[in-house]
Amino acid sequence: MKAFTSNMLWFWYFSTCLSAVCGQTLDNDHADTVVQNTDRDIMPNVQRRLVTIESQHADSLSRIAVLEEQQQHQLQIIAELVNYRQTDKQRISDLENHRENDQRHIYDLENSIKFAQRQISEFSKYQNIYKRRITNFEKRRDNDLKRITNLEKLSQNGIHRMAAMEIQRKNDRHQVLLVKRLLKQLEKQTMNDNLPDKQKDALSTDSVPMDKIFSWTERTQMKHQPMTRVTETKPTVIAFRASLSHDIDRASINMPIQFDQISLNVGRCYSGNTGVFTCTSPGIYMFSWTVQIHTHMMYTELVRNGGRIAVGYAGDTSYDSAGTGVALIELNQGDEVLVRVHSFNHVSEAGHMLGTSGVTSFSGFQVQ
Repeated sequence: MKAFTSNMLWFWYFSTCLSAVCGQTLDNDHADTVVQNTDRDIMPNVQRRLVTIESQHADSLSRIAVLEEQQQHQLQIIAELVNYRQTDKQRISDLENHRENDQRHIYDLENSIKFAQRQISEFSKYQNIYKRRITNFEKRRDNDLKRITNLEKLSQNGIHRMAAMEIQRKNDRHQVLLVKRLLKQLEKQTMNDNLPDKQKDALSTDSVPMDKIFSWTERTQMKHQPMTRVTETKPTVIAFRASLSHDIDRASINMPIQFDQISLNVGRCYSGNTGVFTCTSPGIYMFSWTVQIHTHMMYTELVRNGGRIAVGYAGDTSYDSAGTGVALIELNQGDEVLVRVHSFNHVSEAGHMLGTSGVTSFSGFQVQ
C-alpha cells in the first residue's frame, strides 16, 4: 500500500513537469521567430511555475509522509485488531466451553430438582400418613383415657361390691350359726316329745328360749318363710399373670407371644405353652399386656378368636422402650384371647423383644 502511494505521487510529479516542458518546447518551436523577443517574458513564468511545482512537490512529500504515518498507525491498529480478533476467538471458544458446562450443570440441576420434587411428594405422603396415625393415636389415647376412667369406676364398684359381699358373708355365717343352734334346739324338743313327762320337765330347764337366739323381726320372718338347707359357697375367681422368660431376637408378623413364666393362674384358664387364655366363665374381663423392645418400634395386638380387639405400641429409635395396652372386653365360654405381634420396622435391628427383665408380661382377670 505504501509503495503504491509513493509511485502514484512520483508519476503525478513527472507528468506535471513533462507537460510543462513539452508545452514550453512547442511554444518555442512555433515561435522561433519571436524567441528572442519573448524569452524575457517566458522565463519568469517558467521560474514561477517551477517554484510552484517544487512547492507542490514538497507538499506532496509532506503529504506522503503524513500518509505513511497514518498507514503505520493504521497498520498498528490492524495488528491490534488482529490480536483482538484472536483474543475474541479464544474468549468465544472459552465461552462456548463454559456454555456447554453450564448446560450440563443446568441439566444436572433440573434432574436434582425433579428428584427433590419426588422426595418432597413422598415426604408429603409420609407426613399425611403420620398425621393420620397421630390423629388415630390421639383418638386411641382419648378412648384409653375413657376406658381407664370406666375401669376405675368399675374397680371402685367392684371394691364396694366386695365389701358388701364380705358383710353379707359375715351375716350369712352368723345366720348359719343361728340356724344350726335352732336345729339343735328343735332336735332336743323332738327328743323331749318322745320322753316321759318327768324327763321333759327336767330338759325344759336346759333349753334356750327362742328370743335369746333370734330377734323379734327374725322370728317373724322365720314364721312366714319355709325352712331351707343353707350351704356356704365361695365365689368363683379367675385371674392370671405371666411374663416372658427369654429374649426374642427376631419376631415375625402375626407371631403369638408365649408368656411362659406363670406367676398367677387362678382358675387354670391360661396356658403358658401356647400363650392363650381360654374363657371358662362368661362375663366381663380386664386384660393388660406390656412389651419391651430394643430400639425402633413395634405394634402388638390383643386378639379374641382371631380378631383384633386392641393395639399396643412401643418404640424409640435410640433406647430400649416399653409399651402397655389395656382392654376391657366381654367373653363367652370357650373364647380364646392372646397377644401377638402386629408390625415393626423393616430393618435388621427391629423386632428384638426383651424378656429376661420381666417387663414383657400378660395379665387378666374377670370383673363380673
